[in-house]
Amino acid sequence: MATIDLKKYQKADDANLPGVMAFRDKKEILGDQWTAVLQHSASFAAKQIQSVVTSQAKAIVKLEALSKKLKRGELPKATLSSVKKKVSDILSPQHLKKIISNKVRLCEGRTTI
Repeated sequence: MATIDLKKYQKADDANLPGVMAFRDKKEILGDQWTAVLQHSASFAAKQIQSVVTSQAKAIVKLEALSKKLKRGELPKATLSSVKKKVSDILSPQHLKKIISNKVRLCEGRTTI
């Protein structure tokens, strides 16, 4: 994935897009010339970051609750694969698997996180 410095973006000319910056470039793709326009909005980026932080906090609470239940033996039928599936489900929202690391393992005959 290419990274383009925000300094190369210019303010959008559209009055309906306040705070939106745009970058335009022409690229040859498969022998044809194409124009690519990328947009960046600081307010939208902030909302996306807040969404990821909220999802991360919720996932951590769920993982901690699952871990406590496993430690207390409240899930006697839990298998390594079933716990891995639950953890995968908890971390399914976008980007969470990239920012939350975990290890599901057997410890003294019990599955732990």
